[in-house]
Amino acid sequence: MSVLVPVRNGARFLRASLESAVKEVGPRDEIVVSDDASTDGSRELLKEFHGQVTVGHNPVRLGIAQNHNLLLRRARGSYLTFLHQDDELTSGAVDLRVRVLEARPTLGMVAGDSLFVDEWGVPLGPPQTPSLPTVEEVLGTPPDDDERLRLRALTGFVRSNLFQVGSVMLRRNLAEQVGEFWEDLTLAFDYDYWLRSLLVSPVAHIPTPIIKFRRHDGQASHRFYEDRASAQSEMSLAMAHAREEAHRLGVRLPFTVAAEWQAVHLMRRAAARLPPSFFRGLPSPVARAWSSVFGM
Repeated sequence: MSVLVPVRNGARFLRASLESAVKEVGPRDEIVVSDDASTDGSRELLKEFHGQVTVGHNPVRLGIAQNHNLLLRRARGSYLTFLHQDDELTSGAVDLRVRVLEARPTLGMVAGDSLFVDEWGVPLGPPQTPSLPTVEEVLGTPPDDDERLRLRALTGFVRSNLFQVGSVMLRRNLAEQVGEFWEDLTLAFDYDYWLRSLLVSPVAHIPTPIIKFRRHDGQASHRFYEDRASAQSEMSLAMAHAREEAHRLGVRLPFTVAAEWQAVHLMRRAAARLPPSFFRGLPSPVARAWSSVFGM
């Protein structure tokens, strides 16, 4: 099993993130770090984990999707999970997901809840619980039912990215089938990847917090919420890219899924043309409704 940690100027929270991973891995597992030309002291901090993590330093900055891809190439485990530099694994986060994947060989990936915390680690509310087929439901049905469960999860993803990256664990052979992250994207590169994954594999949800997802001003995903028009544009591009992949793989979507996919895609393209002032001026109830429908 491989825990993959992309780093870029993450010294502020990196120690806590790596300590949480070290506690969860076994002797046959690996923690692989790719430092994307950090300039803030991350390189020096990583020396504290000598012998516990495998570290690579990029001589020049690659970018977020490129750095994730570099980690995919370096990983040696049969199961893969990412851990971002400002997040932390919860107790049992690795073992829980591995056991589910081992119990259902036809299952390509599994995801848990994300507990949002502030910069001091204080919870900001209840865990984010995606509406996906649960482990009990998946394990309680025969493998012949995988296709129905896959389409149900895919339908939910058409509207919204239901995962935080670190909450997901996937099989290596699924990653090899799906390929790498699309490097043209920066805000929705993970959304594209999960859509493509769900074209070929079902997912099971563990209804318990797997990661502590830290909210703070310096996090890379902050731009997703600050620049909503760009985020909608990238999500629209991700949907188009995933549909191209579906055609390449010969995956036929049921009419209801295809119709919803196209409708949401067109709405996102329209939203990408709206000025930032539009989103800032939305009344709170409308903004919440928009977020629930369009993954914002």
